[in-house]
Amino acid sequence: MKRARFTEEQIIPVLKEHEAGAKTADLARKHGVVAALCEGLREALDYFGGVPEQVLFDNAKTIVIERDAYGAGLHRWNDRLLKLAEESSF
Repeated sequence: MKRARFTEEQIIPVLKEHEAGAKTADLARKHGVVAALCEGLREALDYFGGVPEQVLFDNAKTIVIERDAYGAGLHRWNDRLLKLAEESSF
């Protein structure tokens, strides 16, 4: 079994920051959660041998930075995820 990317010693201070009022999206960017998400997605695409026509995500703040930022349905996406999407053609 693959070991978890983050240890308890790394997770506990992040949870304390959140309890102190830090926003989840800010914490995710600060502590590399988006990088782990992109790495996992890249590994999944490799494992399944290609890229589907669509990759669907929920409205996670680490993915959709701001809904309707540029008009109705035109969201501001996380830069790393957007770069991965362009590189992978999805």
